[in-house]
Amino acid sequence: MSSEITIRGLSPLTESCPADEAQLAELLTLAGAGGAACYIAGGLTKQDWGPAPARIDRLVSTAGLSGCSDVDPDNLTLSAAPGTTVAEARERAHAVDRILPLDPGHPGRATIGGVVATGDQGARAAGYGGLRDLVLGVRATLADGSAVKFGGRTMKNVTGYDMTKLFVGSFGILGVITEATFRLLPRFDSQAVAILPLPSLDEAKASVARIIASYLQPLALEVISADALPPDFASSTAKLPGGRAATGAPAAGGRPLLLAGFSGHRAAVDRSIKEVTEAHPGVAAQVLRDDAAETLYEHLAASGPEAGGDRLGLRASVPISRALDMVAAAQTCAASNGLSVGFRAGAARGRVDLLLATRDGSGPNTDAWFASVLSHMRAQAVSMGGSLFVTGGAALLPGGYDAWGDVGPSLAIMKRIKERFDPTGILNPGRFVGGI
Repeated sequence: MSSEITIRGLSPLTESCPADEAQLAELLTLAGAGGAACYIAGGLTKQDWGPAPARIDRLVSTAGLSGCSDVDPDNLTLSAAPGTTVAEARERAHAVDRILPLDPGHPGRATIGGVVATGDQGARAAGYGGLRDLVLGVRATLADGSAVKFGGRTMKNVTGYDMTKLFVGSFGILGVITEATFRLLPRFDSQAVAILPLPSLDEAKASVARIIASYLQPLALEVISADALPPDFASSTAKLPGGRAATGAPAAGGRPLLLAGFSGHRAAVDRSIKEVTEAHPGVAAQVLRDDAAETLYEHLAASGPEAGGDRLGLRASVPISRALDMVAAAQTCAASNGLSVGFRAGAARGRVDLLLATRDGSGPNTDAWFASVLSHMRAQAVSMGGSLFVTGGAALLPGGYDAWGDVGPSLAIMKRIKERFDPTGILNPGRFVGGI
């Protein structure tokens, strides 16, 4: 059927929603024979990440491939089809008293296949780990219609190449994931998160260093700007069950907020929260427990300021020790260009999300100007041993601007892998680094 969906200004000629793997294999085989470019779509929550596709002839939705095929609470594994939403898979794990440790953006819309393909993991990655640590196996359909399977449903070490990890973060350019198996965690007794407004980024950096160097094991450890919280959250948290209202607004004076979350036995959680808050005397901490803490995490994942219009979204990956240095560099660059900047820094994993916005229409507001600002910030990330890519607002940049950035000599290897898995280049062409 014809498609009514537009992807980054491109309108697919047709849209298909295969009901099973056999239909998917037939569809890809025909597309490959005709050289039709296929855009693999889950919940479409990450379509603004990176560059636009080079072309789209057919949109292939995974919505018809959904459900959890195996949930094993004893062996701590769960297998799910790609169109299953993260929220649905979490509920299946919850029903057997386990936790599916996925924490992506927009969990109600984000799909299992999309989360694996993009490698997206949110605030709780500090305790959960990254996607490559959580995915035990994948099954996929390649561009020629053949089925492959890597890994399995048990946690064991194997020799040779770990092909499972090759698919995590591949943005659908190697094959269409048709099933993913994840490691589950036992459910914890309690959880809590402390929100502390700190005087400066330097103070936040010192606090983060103390926590990382201590015996504490945070589930979440983030330093965020006040506007990274959902608009209605700051005023509503005091009313949530388990919340202890601060004596002053958490974001007073625009100070950075430290979010330190813990889970486990209630006594251990209480001790961890006490240690963090007592290390900041005079700071009006807000402590959210159990359901209130879960509400905060869900709000962080499902809402917050979006890129687009006059706002440019960026994600930097830098060494853990440089995460807040990257925030400081972004603030300096933004101030010198008449921009405001919101941020969320995953202080225990070196991931920094930035949102640049013009102030009341100030600044040249040309695509070349935005590109210059982005290039400067990317150079800062590279100088820290990291990288930076665009997660939204690409329309503000010149056509053909490299949204991913230079990945160096590894690009040649990536191209060879792509050619091996998808020799006709029909799967998500142009979506990955280097225009792959």
